[in-house]
Amino acid sequence: MSPNQKLSVQVELNHGIAVRMMNGTRLLDGIISKYTVLARRSGQEWFIGAITNQQGRNLRIPTGFLEPGKYHIEMISDGVNANARAEDYKRVESDFTSGEILNLELAPGGGWVARITPVDKI
Repeated sequence: MSPNQKLSVQVELNHGIAVRMMNGTRLLDGIISKYTVLARRSGQEWFIGAITNQQGRNLRIPTGFLEPGKYHIEMISDGVNANARAEDYKRVESDFTSGEILNLELAPGGGWVARITPVDKI
């Protein structure tokens, strides 16, 4: 992926976050100085971010905080070489049902970001 394509993906997802009024924040998981998973709501959309210290980790995040129903998730996560090249990432989209577990794989010093939208609102 070229640098311009990478920037385009980042701007596209970030644009949806930066211009919105947030009306709810939740700490989904975390240990001080180790990692944090934070969710913010704008209307019916949720924006979730995760960050870790220099220890890579796998996190399981329950989605029970969502209203019952089907959702679409757009995720940007660490790529397979992210521990050596910070610009290595992957973008994935899928559908899921509230209550399912999100499995996050964070590279050392890495992160993860997602936008969750109810399926009928896409």
